[in-house]
Amino acid sequence: MKILVLISANRNSWHYIVSDSVEAMKELGHEVVVIPVINRKDSIRIILRNLKELNPNFIFTANNVGLCPEVLDVVNIPILSWITTEPQVLAEVTPTKNLIPLVVGESYLNEMKNSGHSRVFLLPLAANPKVFKYIPLSDSDQKRYGCEISFAGGCNYDIWYKRHKEGIDRFFSQEVVEKLIARHSWDTSSSIIDHLILTLEELNRIRDGDREFLRNQLESKVREELIVLHWAAMSKFRKDVIAGIKDFGIELYGDEGWRGIEESPGISFHPFIENREELVKLYNATNINLNLPTSKHLNTSTFNIAVCGVFMLSSFNPELIKSFGNEIVYFKEIEELREKITYYLAHPDEREIIASNAQRRALEEHTFLHRMKRLIQIMESQ
Repeated sequence: MKILVLISANRNSWHYIVSDSVEAMKELGHEVVVIPVINRKDSIRIILRNLKELNPNFIFTANNVGLCPEVLDVVNIPILSWITTEPQVLAEVTPTKNLIPLVVGESYLNEMKNSGHSRVFLLPLAANPKVFKYIPLSDSDQKRYGCEISFAGGCNYDIWYKRHKEGIDRFFSQEVVEKLIARHSWDTSSSIIDHLILTLEELNRIRDGDREFLRNQLESKVREELIVLHWAAMSKFRKDVIAGIKDFGIELYGDEGWRGIEESPGISFHPFIENREELVKLYNATNINLNLPTSKHLNTSTFNIAVCGVFMLSSFNPELIKSFGNEIVYFKEIEELREKITYYLAHPDEREIIASNAQRRALEEHTFLHRMKRLIQIMESQ
């Protein structure tokens, strides 16, 4: 097949997901033309020119990158957009007959259909085993990265809350906000809207029978504020976890959002780590790699750590069971996490067996090659 791919010019996580997808497409024998999306005006011109010259079977992008109205209005071939984050955090794109969203979690299927998309398919995230893999470490790398416990990830979500606080305060009292963040921080299986409604009911702020009316009002009028509150809750969750195990000693790699907690005894803080080479070294040098997803779906770290063949201890997500069974160890609360850290630090042989099983499962089912094979099947079924 001939595939026209739109990729973010910024080298962020979205960029690498698409570049890993392109590598897999080429490995499967497809002809691929990649267009970096830099600015709207130039991108429209380049996209339209390549549509004419290449005559592709379909367009592929992630998170609607490049899909401005000027493109959607003239394209008459399928457009497959891999939504690799929560759909609610993306700018809304008007559903068209050619646009086919691919979501990374089952819970997002109905969400996308309810927003007007007639065709939506599940395509979970994956790992690139050519990048993330077991590697022997040099003495200098072992000295630099070797540790008992590490976590690499952002925590700047509460910064967005501070920036949007004035708007949030117009809709919600401080009591509602605090209870909502506390409720949502340890339970991403339900949406922020569900948790807000439960919080309002708990505080006797809504009457019986107002649930659906309120839901519709929230989705249409305070969408941005709820997204910010979701991220604020995720920031609290990650900080709660790290604070709850700091006495074990932890190497923490992240952003400015960790300010304050990073000065705590037991926490060694480092700036964000380069995530294509240095992060692989960290995974391989760590005895217990913490994984703290902030969404209802499995994040890329789940698959990347697994495919390295190293031990992971993850916060619970129902998708873990579906994708890995018992091959990844998880926790649901701080005390359980502390118990499992103590146990697995004392049982390296068990860590190795579990990590090996997770790696085998990831290589057999969860690589970008598997995902692109599925993507082509979806395309051929249309």
